[in-house]
Amino acid sequence: MHGTICESRTVPPATAQVVTVRLLAILAAMVAGTLLSSSGSVIAQTSMEKQAQCELSAIRDTRSALAIQFIRSACNWLALNGDSLLNESSKGYHVCLVRQLSGVQADEAAGAIVSACRTSSPP
Repeated sequence: MHGTICESRTVPPATAQVVTVRLLAILAAMVAGTLLSSSGSVIAQTSMEKQAQCELSAIRDTRSALAIQFIRSACNWLALNGDSLLNESSKGYHVCLVRQLSGVQADEAAGAIVSACRTSSPP
């Protein structure tokens, strides 16, 4: 049957094995990509939850807008970097901000606390 679009061919067994191996490799890469992308969203979700919990516990009675701004920033930093040994030197500063700014009523007091945290635990 010469001249038809579909010609019947026999594929050698070695070629069939190569195609099968390639298809399996592609499938494995797709599965690995899916697992990595979903684990990334789990990590991000956990960080968001950590940040929200930190903010809820620290902001409760705080009235100073400056204190709230620094608390949110510190909670964000702690949620993203708090477990990393690479950022251990900055962790004390951010923990100081969250602990000491909680409940602050005036921006002037918040400024003094931020300065004291910078002095006691440089970022």
